[in-house]
Amino acid sequence: MWDQAIITLRNEERSPTWFCFQDKEKNEDGTYTLNGNGELFSKLPRITLVPNRTLDKYRELEKATGFIMKDIGTKEYSEAFFAFMEGKIEGIPMLDNAFVRELWAKLKPRSYDDILKVIGFAHSTNVWKDHGEWVYDVHRMSLREIPVYREDVFHLISEHLQKKGIYDSGLAYEVAEKTWRGYYAKEGHIDEETMMAMFRLDIDEAFVFFLEQVNYMFPKAHGVAYLRDAIRMMFYKNNFSQEYNKIILGK
Repeated sequence: MWDQAIITLRNEERSPTWFCFQDKEKNEDGTYTLNGNGELFSKLPRITLVPNRTLDKYRELEKATGFIMKDIGTKEYSEAFFAFMEGKIEGIPMLDNAFVRELWAKLKPRSYDDILKVIGFAHSTNVWKDHGEWVYDVHRMSLREIPVYREDVFHLISEHLQKKGIYDSGLAYEVAEKTWRGYYAKEGHIDEETMMAMFRLDIDEAFVFFLEQVNYMFPKAHGVAYLRDAIRMMFYKNNFSQEYNKIILGK
């Protein structure tokens, strides 16, 4: 679409999503840069608006029930929590798929933090099957210890640095960045200098092996947004099942 100057505007009854189209060129290290694209951007609009069907359904659900999503508070979150703990995830778009159901049965989430982990496993690549599963089953890492998001990698290494009296988080940042982008998986291993630095911090060998397998890690902010929407959908499902089934599930 590089040669198409497209701006789509919808009326107030439609919910737009904003996209910024950016041409990408790769550096030698595999990262992307926007340098050299001045001529391209001089011809194209920076912002394109397109309709978002999911947001349209949310608006329709609010109108049909008279309950606005932003008004869902602590009480409603608590009600949804008990439904999640009973495993009632059927019909929740962010969670109702075969892989999540398999994870749910195995991990048995007991908190919203656990559910957030499940979402991370489901939207990352090579973070659960078979590697996260291995450290959970064989190495007996707790669910809390398994890094699911790139932020988890950063915080875990930072904790080990601080235990050694080191408050420079440079190593934690570098490893987290390379892990979530799948850099180590593409290389086939973590470089010896980085590996030895982590061993000196008393980081477990299983953790280091785990990082070498990761192809992509889902950003935690996205996971939180998915969890927020799942909670909202659980509230509507529990309290307005007829409207929910018709609008969201099309039943």
